[in-house]
Amino acid sequence: MENNRVKLIFKITISALLSSFLTILNLLFSFVPGLDVSFLMLALLSLMMTWDIAFFVTLTTSALAFLYKIPIFDGVSFLLTNLLTFVIFFSLRKMLLKNKWSIFLLLLIISTLYDTFIFLLWLVISDLQNATAMYISKTAEMHIIFVVYLFLPIITFKKLEIVLFKISSKYSFIINRNYLDYWDKEEIEKMKKYSDKKSNYVAQLISLIISMNILMSFLAFLPFLINNYYGYKYILLLIILPIVMLIMTPQWMKLKKKTNNKLVLTHNCVGLIVALTFVFLGMMLKNYNLALSLMILGIILFGVFIAGFIPMNIEILKSYKFRNGQKNNVNKIITMSSFVLIPFPFLLENFTKSVYTMTLYLFLILIVLFILCLNRNIMSDGNVLKVSKEDFRDAFKNKKFLSISLTQSIFIGLEKFLEYGLIFFFFISFTNKNLTLEFFQPRIYLFIFCGFLLKHVGRAAGYLFKWKNSNNIKINYLSNVMFMMTFLVIFTFTLVALFISFNNINLVYKLIIIFSQFVMGLAYILLKRSQDRVYKNMLNEKGINGAFILDHLNGNVLYSLTTYILFAVFFVAIPFNIYTFIALNSILLLTSTVVTISNLIIKK
Repeated sequence: MENNRVKLIFKITISALLSSFLTILNLLFSFVPGLDVSFLMLALLSLMMTWDIAFFVTLTTSALAFLYKIPIFDGVSFLLTNLLTFVIFFSLRKMLLKNKWSIFLLLLIISTLYDTFIFLLWLVISDLQNATAMYISKTAEMHIIFVVYLFLPIITFKKLEIVLFKISSKYSFIINRNYLDYWDKEEIEKMKKYSDKKSNYVAQLISLIISMNILMSFLAFLPFLINNYYGYKYILLLIILPIVMLIMTPQWMKLKKKTNNKLVLTHNCVGLIVALTFVFLGMMLKNYNLALSLMILGIILFGVFIAGFIPMNIEILKSYKFRNGQKNNVNKIITMSSFVLIPFPFLLENFTKSVYTMTLYLFLILIVLFILCLNRNIMSDGNVLKVSKEDFRDAFKNKKFLSISLTQSIFIGLEKFLEYGLIFFFFISFTNKNLTLEFFQPRIYLFIFCGFLLKHVGRAAGYLFKWKNSNNIKINYLSNVMFMMTFLVIFTFTLVALFISFNNINLVYKLIIIFSQFVMGLAYILLKRSQDRVYKNMLNEKGINGAFILDHLNGNVLYSLTTYILFAVFFVAIPFNIYTFIALNSILLLTSTVVTISNLIIKK
């Protein structure tokens, strides 16, 4: 009897403390319309605590709200919403604890009920016109509370849950039995530190696919956007991206070893939100210097936060595949799905305003953030950039590897540059056996996004081909020849345009560039796939990691930047005409021919 009395007094005390704490929070946030955490806290208490504590806190908090909720219908609506929150979360706690996503969905719905109840109460005592007027007057409040409950529960729910449980775990009689059972299961699962559930793998894969779509479409769209607002010369600012990514990728890899991939990825998501916001503010603000500064800062931040984002996400997925003895097809999946978003920014920019394009990108990156926050960790062992000095030493000793990498990586570097530099080709306009640079041609955005789209479709097509290991060298040669023939076609067309002028010459030229991107995209994947297999046959298990890193640096950094400088010289530094364009194509054709012949000579 005495023990029960002590428990009752303790329950009343803890209920009073929680009610006071919640009321103080409400008073502090009352100066910001719509900023109310009551529903979140009451939902959490209804899931965790016994029914009497949750009910007491609900009633007490609602009653005290009449002192500061004015007019009275605000207090009544607050009471009804709180009671409904208690009833739903306490009665459905078993189902909600098993399906955490439903908690966030319910809270989002409940956040809309507060103003709905106000509308209904005014409708009961008045008419539709007055009720509608009162409802419209709450527009700002409704938007704020909706946004708050869109993000806040996902970000804070787990942390609040842990804090409350640790505080009350010494007194198990104040926690309901369903939650205790749920917590025990959670602790058992946590002992593994990672999940082998396919649903968690699929969620992680979706986050990577969305991230790759954001990256590929942004790289394609940003030069077009910069040209529209600042002029084509400012496209050269994009040289910042590969340099920053080269510097930051190893730093992110070091940081994730001290923490974990998931934590770094969530912080990178927030950084990308800031970066994208700065870039688009640079297109919308009227103060030129401020806008330009924000755009440059946004580009730098995008490079900083995207640098480790994709590799770490891939590492998580590969860890799951390796641990479960499954074939690693992550690169194939993202290559075949990373081009879906490319047309949308161009279409939005042409038919609407930049703010809508920014909204699209921010919405998608927020989806990625939510997936990362909600999804369980599926990574056990690291597998990306897991390389030692001995690996590099073994790779440097292999002369055949160095010969192949230093020659064929030229194609890789050119293809990587064209991921954002392709737009320069579409600025070219042929007139009277000469050419000029025209930056605002009719419907140019259609040709630009078709070029980028066909490039990635070609890459996706590269994974549809299968061949035996004995044919690796043949496929490798074929990819070299495809690059060479592409430059030959463009060079030949330019020579013809020097002597012959015909109708629709610019349309034919743009179609050639678009189709050439499909061929180059296909050649790029065939080259990468065959080259990786050749390296594996050529090098031992240890040296292969160093070889892949060196090959990546040769193509994605060294030759990509070299190509960038080449295009900067021809399109910006010197007067551009048909003769300089022929010279540029001659360099590309000659280089590709030399590389192709060199690879025929090298005995692999």
